[in-house]
Amino acid sequence: ALWNGNILLWGSFTTVSGVARNRIARVSSSWIVDGNFNPSASSTIYLIAPLSSWVIVIGWAFTSIFWISQRNLTFHSEEGINTVYNAVLNGTTRDIATQSDGKIIIVGEFTRVWWIVRNRIARLQANGRLDTTFNPNANGSIYTVKIQADGKILIGWTFTTIGGVSRNRIARLNSDGTLDTGFNPSASSTVWDIQLQSDGKILVWGAYTTIAGASRSRI
Repeated sequence: ALWNGNILLWGSFTTVSGVARNRIARVSSSWIVDGNFNPSASSTIYLIAPLSSWVIVIGWAFTSIFWISQRNLTFHSEEGINTVYNAVLNGTTRDIATQSDGKIIIVGEFTRVWWIVRNRIARLQANGRLDTTFNPNANGSIYTVKIQADGKILIGWTFTTIGGVSRNRIARLNSDGTLDTGFNPSASSTVWDIQLQSDGKILVWGAYTTIAGASRSRI
């Protein structure tokens, strides 16, 4: 990903071009490792979401970054880790999406955010604090989240209810986190990812063989 004119790399590596870098590094356009950027995550980083020229959100299943104890999600700027507003999660972060107002939707396998119950999906303020007004409550894991142009939120993976209402592996939420009751494709098995087309149609792929009442093998 591009961030502030440079390239961010992340994954499971421990060196980049022979330079020690644990799971995250920043390199120039000529692939020179940035000696001033070394967060050093304790385990694999699965996703990074650049929010602006100076802030990124880093997530998956690490327990420390910058050698500071952190759980699964952290905010980072050019000045270093934000130790005040980093969200504390009790499980893996799988995906992140940013709303037009700067709030951040996070999804995954967690059931607590800042020690408050939030089942697999939550919304954070731009500073990392939990938005307590948003609580869709999924009964199973969420792997992907996408935000439509109208602000509605698409989610998918293994859940079968949202807020106690039946939704099989794919659902759409209103921007306030309530269920969009007019959208119910109902996939027969796991939805791995969702992408939005420019015409507003939705691409869905996963392990299912039926979706929206039609036979469709995995896409």
